[in-house]
Amino acid sequence: MQNDYESALRRDGMLVFVPGGNSMWPTLKHEKQAVVILPKKDKLKLYDVPLYKRENGQYVLHRVVGFAPDGYVVCGDSQFTEERIKEDQVLGVMDGFYRGKTYVSAAAKKSRRTALFLRKHRLLKKIAVKLYFTFKRKAK
Repeated sequence: MQNDYESALRRDGMLVFVPGGNSMWPTLKHEKQAVVILPKKDKLKLYDVPLYKRENGQYVLHRVVGFAPDGYVVCGDSQFTEERIKEDQVLGVMDGFYRGKTYVSAAAKKSRRTALFLRKHRLLKKIAVKLYFTFKRKAK
């Protein structure tokens, strides 16, 4: 059964779940942090992390890295391929996440600074991503 994040967000006014996948590393680690999603109220800003639904029904959390006439350009923190999404695909925006018992606001300067650094230094990002996933596989 696929999660119906849209209904939960409408019903409860917030959504808390543990995302899987590595596309938002180092901000979010696969199945390690619970994220808090709030309904989208205004236009997204650069480096916001929207929860959106792809045309195939898949829910995704990626960071806004640019703007398009009818929406946004998004990319995962450890990804290199950008994706265009429409305004009506956005369901909510990540308010923050729990790292252990500590709540980290998505607006925190450190979180945004890391994303900006990785965005500006694509070569370092490639090296960091390659090393992380190489050593992660060897550790298993």
